[in-house]
Amino acid sequence: MDHENIPTSGEMSPAEAAEWARVLLAVPEHQREALCAWTASGSYVAEGTGDLPSVPDFEERFCGTWGSFRDYAETLAEEIGLIPQDAPEELVRYFNWVAWTRDLEHDYTVVRADAISVYVFRDL
Repeated sequence: MDHENIPTSGEMSPAEAAEWARVLLAVPEHQREALCAWTASGSYVAEGTGDLPSVPDFEERFCGTWGSFRDYAETLAEEIGLIPQDAPEELVRYFNWVAWTRDLEHDYTVVRADAISVYVFRDL
């Protein structure tokens, strides 16, 4: 797990370490790296007045791990019916996916997960 955003044991008290453990254990194991990436992005929501990430806000904003933001955008477009299934092919081929995806990405934080995928978070 990438812990670059979590202070090392020499930089935190036992109480702080316990709080970080509480936060990390509050999300499923397969989402812990995403939580750390969200925190490292600086676009996270802190709980209270501290620096710990808010788990409920993480859960509300995390959209999953995708091959690219474009993959996420295409799936979202299908889910919301952006282009009706019965739309004429002449109309569909003129839809500007690049511009729509670029504009949509302004409402999201996208963080590299590994060499082949990204984490996507809604900016609410």
